[in-house]
Amino acid sequence: MSRNRVSLPRLDRAYGAPWPGAGRTTRRLAAGLLASVSLGALTAAAVDATWVGGQQPAPAEWTQGTNWQSTPAHTLPDGTAFFTNNGAVTSLSVTGVVSLGQMQFGAAAPAYNFNIGDGVNESFVALTGGGVVVQSASTPSFAIQRASEMTFLNGSSAGAAVYGNSGTLFFADFSTAAQATISTIGTVDFTAQSSAGTATLFNEQTGAIAFRDSSTAGSARITNTESSSTSFIGSSTAGSAHIVNRDAGTQTVFSETSNAGHATIDNAGHLSFLQNSSAASATITNDLGAATSFQNSSSAGNATIVNHSAVDFKNTSTAGNASISSEGFTRFSDTSTAGTATLSTGAGGFTGFLDRSTGGQARFIVADTGVVDFSASTGRNNDGRLSAGSFEGAGGSIYLGANQLTVGGNNLSTAYAGAISDCGTNGGFECAIPGATGGSLVKAGSGALTLSGINGYSGATDVNAGALIVNGSIAPSVLTTANAGGTLGGNGIVGNTVINGGTLAPGSATGTLTVQGNLSFTAASTYMVEVSPLSAARTNVTGTATLGGAILSANFAPGAYVSRQYTVVNAAGGVTGSFGAQVNTNLPAGFVSSLSYDANSAFLNLKLDLDPPSGQGAGGGNANQRNVAGALGNSFNAAGGIPLVFGALSAAGLTQVSGEAATGAQQTTFNAMSLFIGVLTDPFVAGRATDRRPLAACCPMATANPPRAPVRSARPMA
Repeated sequence: MSRNRVSLPRLDRAYGAPWPGAGRTTRRLAAGLLASVSLGALTAAAVDATWVGGQQPAPAEWTQGTNWQSTPAHTLPDGTAFFTNNGAVTSLSVTGVVSLGQMQFGAAAPAYNFNIGDGVNESFVALTGGGVVVQSASTPSFAIQRASEMTFLNGSSAGAAVYGNSGTLFFADFSTAAQATISTIGTVDFTAQSSAGTATLFNEQTGAIAFRDSSTAGSARITNTESSSTSFIGSSTAGSAHIVNRDAGTQTVFSETSNAGHATIDNAGHLSFLQNSSAASATITNDLGAATSFQNSSSAGNATIVNHSAVDFKNTSTAGNASISSEGFTRFSDTSTAGTATLSTGAGGFTGFLDRSTGGQARFIVADTGVVDFSASTGRNNDGRLSAGSFEGAGGSIYLGANQLTVGGNNLSTAYAGAISDCGTNGGFECAIPGATGGSLVKAGSGALTLSGINGYSGATDVNAGALIVNGSIAPSVLTTANAGGTLGGNGIVGNTVINGGTLAPGSATGTLTVQGNLSFTAASTYMVEVSPLSAARTNVTGTATLGGAILSANFAPGAYVSRQYTVVNAAGGVTGSFGAQVNTNLPAGFVSSLSYDANSAFLNLKLDLDPPSGQGAGGGNANQRNVAGALGNSFNAAGGIPLVFGALSAAGLTQVSGEAATGAQQTTFNAMSLFIGVLTDPFVAGRATDRRPLAACCPMATANPPRAPVRSARPMA
């Protein structure tokens, strides 16, 4: 029996230093035992033994040699301890120091119960090989008393046993808790690449579970109750574990580069990420009354966080690329940042920025009564300049305070229907700086931001890149400027506007952008309008419009009819100057465009100018073709309407309309055209040209409906 006892000084010499993270004498004993067994310093050969305790008139004490059947006789096992169905006592006490490779429970073994220590004196059990091997359907159990310890080393396993721990359970060197069920009010330590396996751990009262030094929680389920805690330290990870903080007094802490892996964490207590740790790809639910915090350069990583209570980012922490859905409070303070995260703030939710925190390039989704508040931050450089990747959502409020917010850096195209305001009269009680005014917005990035709500921020609006589409109102903004590379558009309302090398593109072909104030262009700017057969986009200005020689770019949509004149700018205070070059896109063949002005408007004009193909006679086309072209042009230019098909007639088409012979394959088109010509030549239709002789002379078929065979003369027209 004495050969199983090892003095502390000898263990210290064998190991040379305390076990990582340990300060207990028993930890040093475990390390020394493992080292000595590996080196053969303490034993020449391992001894296997079978438990027969209770067959002799002796207590069922592990360290009593007569309770074991072994060779040499009554020698304690340091190799494998076998437990079978041999009638031996199944309740054992373990005192002192015990070290062996494994404990094996045979297929017929009953449920053995081990009591390690007496709660006062220190006892120690170390398994350095296979660990606990359970082949029986009956589950062995271990009760580790206060001041005592059970240690698994060198790849050993806790097996499918049950452990009740009031002292210390220790796993190291690739060892594992395997399929064990562990209830602890003491300490459970995993270190040096050990794993919790698929174990079930109940952490109760003041219990503490710790993972350190590349250890992992594996796929275990860990439940913290009362005032217990689970911590991850160093390069450890939560793996794919399921961790539950069940009560308000519980906590789970990640620190020193540890990470939450792919764990699922249900938090009703405190969840903390410290000192460069990361939530990695975990799924975290923050229940009512719970708190999750990120501090000291920690990150939310790629986690998915559902927040019903409070999530805090402090110091230099970041939301990383996480997805955070909140109906509670999400706060950024100190110099923290929202990173590239997606932050969804729903009904009753609040996302706020304090101190020098910023929105980074995060995607902000705001709905219902959600609030995103930038008013209390002074920006990373204390200059009131903040950023956000993008805004979107169906409602809610975004408060700027007196800050300048640059949005769009993530290059997404998004639409926001809520209200952006400073904290003035349009602010709400949720704003952190009530009464603050002067909030301004800068549009950056290649995407488009569409605002369809009634926005109340009072500072400037600068469109530096991409597009700002205003389908609601930003009228209180003191000045809206579209700089080179930026486009201002939409069907809504803006305030005083300067197009400074950028583009103004009011709505669609049926849309109108309203400028409540003055509008001015620089020569390097572009005014882009969409034109349909019946209407064109326009800008209405309540003040003055200074056109400044800007380029007018007209984009024509296909359709059946084209009006003769379109109002593209109307200014109640008058139009000054003119547009410069005009650029057309998809202008129908046969039409030419021009610009004209009066005191209050700028017009885009179309003229039909059919030019029969050359080679059809002197001047291009034959007489009938030239007469048809002239008559159609006169009618369009006088009356202002014509089917587009007439603007692209070929020589054969002009011949058909003139009444010349047509092939059977062209007859259907000819009939349709004749119907329209009949309308053009009707003397009772108001607005027609007074002299119709050229049209009647060239197009006798137009006087009859339905069409007849061509004739060579026509009835004189009054």
